[in-house]
Amino acid sequence: MLIYLINFLSIPVYSLIDKNRKRIVFIICFQLFLMLIFRSDTLGGDLKNYSVYYQVWSGYSFGEMVQATRLFLNQKVVWGLESGYVWFCWICAKACLPFHGFMVIHAMICMAGLYRFLKSYAINKPFVLVLMIAFGVHRTFFGALRQAIAFVILLSSIKAIQQRKIWRFLAILCGAVLFHRVTVPFIIVYFLYDFKITRRTFLAVYAVCIVLLVMMQPVYSMILEPLLKMAGKDDLYGIGNFTMNNMIVLMVLLSMFVMIMSNVKKVFVNGVYRIFFWAMALALVIETVSLYIPTFARGAITVYFPFAMVLVADIIDMQISRSNRVILTAALYMFLFVFYVYQLIGDYNMADSLVPYVSVFS
Repeated sequence: MLIYLINFLSIPVYSLIDKNRKRIVFIICFQLFLMLIFRSDTLGGDLKNYSVYYQVWSGYSFGEMVQATRLFLNQKVVWGLESGYVWFCWICAKACLPFHGFMVIHAMICMAGLYRFLKSYAINKPFVLVLMIAFGVHRTFFGALRQAIAFVILLSSIKAIQQRKIWRFLAILCGAVLFHRVTVPFIIVYFLYDFKITRRTFLAVYAVCIVLLVMMQPVYSMILEPLLKMAGKDDLYGIGNFTMNNMIVLMVLLSMFVMIMSNVKKVFVNGVYRIFFWAMALALVIETVSLYIPTFARGAITVYFPFAMVLVADIIDMQISRSNRVILTAALYMFLFVFYVYQLIGDYNMADSLVPYVSVFS
């Protein structure tokens, strides 16, 4: 566990001794990259399965792969998953990379994409990483390999949405969907981009979530279940009983922080922040659905809520009073540190998949 805490605590130290935020983020992303590439092949919730899949898929010929390809659906191979991910594994395997070599390439793509995104679109860059680490975004890079790459591909769609280049946006979105279909709802963000955002818009999102809570059974049977059957995922995303989780509470509180602490009319004139708002709204809706269908929870945190984390960090940076910025940063950082330790000790399945840290040298 120590390696995670040292990494987390290094962020405020870097921020105190160096005011160049781009350089700080580069150093932190490089640290996170090293943590990924030097981990054991077994460190990460789904890695044992992915390792087996990788070895099996490497045995297929090019012709067999082409015949088995079903765009936007599972590849028709043994343990077939999304076709983009299967092809990615196959190419790496045919390049004579062992599974750990594949993990290094995967880590490079994920961390390079995240660094590029933060460098381009976040103001309070280091604190965004604090939020992402505490909320488990980096943790998903350890085991949720498909979601991680799909998320990084989505990050490159921001400019296309701003410039209203729909075909470019759809091409990027299709690339993400080829790695994980949880990214499909992101298409909504493109069409909501020009909507004016006020505090009433926040309240409307909360109202939708409340309606979903009350009407989940009919919504699932009439809308979600047919869509999941089309995607061949209805067996994994069956509806169950209502189960409360701590993440929905934290997500709602952070979204309320954005609403209360920002000048909404001025902040959301910025098109990038409008994109981040609608991604946050999708995260809240998906996390609400996950109270009945827990499998959806990972998608909300991995793919959609990271955009909200940029909003939270930048809103703190926009506070006019320096004392307010310092107090908010310190208070939230201490809370996030406690929350992170709480997860590492054993909550949220983190202890089983990441603690202790097992390196390739062990």
